[in-house]
Amino acid sequence: GGFVGQISTSDETVVEVSESFTTGNVTSEEGRAGGFVGRTSNFLGGGVIITDSYHKGGEVVAGPETTAGGFIGRLGQETQISNSYAAASLVESGVQPGGFVNTRSGAAEPDQITDSYWDEEATGVTFTFGEAEPLTTEQMTGPAAEDNMEALEFGVIWTTVPDNYPDLLDNPRD
Repeated sequence: GGFVGQISTSDETVVEVSESFTTGNVTSEEGRAGGFVGRTSNFLGGGVIITDSYHKGGEVVAGPETTAGGFIGRLGQETQISNSYAAASLVESGVQPGGFVNTRSGAAEPDQITDSYWDEEATGVTFTFGEAEPLTTEQMTGPAAEDNMEALEFGVIWTTVPDNYPDLLDNPRD
């Protein structure tokens, strides 16, 4: 992943990631590839919470026998993602790629992903695991983002950027 390859938790440990982003290319020949995180794994009650984060630009590419997702390659149980987006320029893998999340492990459920989006047009991918919403580049950029990505708290956590994807107010990419 662009932020981290794998987040693993156990014994009631909870890892929280908030207001973070990645840009650029992510490539994995053997492991899961995700624009933000390659894979989450949770054992014995641990968990991962990712909020208000994104992956923008660059290709997310996995090898011929593994998976790629615009935001996460493989979602573990007890992982919650909300108010996030993926806008990779391409998502490609030997197994059907996912626009936001590619696949799940074990008991992971689609409703672990809420209020999140991916650029279906830029990635060229129409499938995702979970409840992320597909949008076009036009719907996700400039002032249109505020109208179409209603779950993001614009003016509080997020800001629109002319001719570009939303940015974080307290952690801008430029």
